[in-house]
Amino acid sequence: MTNEESIQRDVQAAFIKFGRIDVLLNSAGVVTYGFTVSKEGVLDNKELWRVIMINVIGTINVSKYVAKHWIGEKEQTERVIVNVASVAGIEASRGMVAYGLSKGAVIGATLPMARDLGKFFKNINYFKIQHQSCNSCAIYFYHSNGEP
Repeated sequence: MTNEESIQRDVQAAFIKFGRIDVLLNSAGVVTYGFTVSKEGVLDNKELWRVIMINVIGTINVSKYVAKHWIGEKEQTERVIVNVASVAGIEASRGMVAYGLSKGAVIGATLPMARDLGKFFKNINYFKIQHQSCNSCAIYFYHSNGEP
């Protein structure tokens, strides 16, 4: 998930093998625990970047290369991208700075991605998780124009 050239090759191979992709489920996620600062030291930047590269950059890279293929297809049918985030992107626990940051970034990137792709496809949708409490979430459905 961290090598862009590998992602391009894998996406190309999937289109060759299956002929098309109608749904993309981005669910990559690694969790790491690390406090901003503790008696042992500070949050390790190397680990922080590893989580961001996998959880955020990997999600965006896979999406952009699949969408690039979709734009080139003659038959324009409904396409779906699902980006899996976490309530931790809104309210992470102590020691989950890197994971909370990464899932918050996925949440923040999903609607603009849907809007960007909406100019190419008539039916690109975005699911917004609205945090209600520590134990529950409500899911709202948005079209690429940002309207519920």
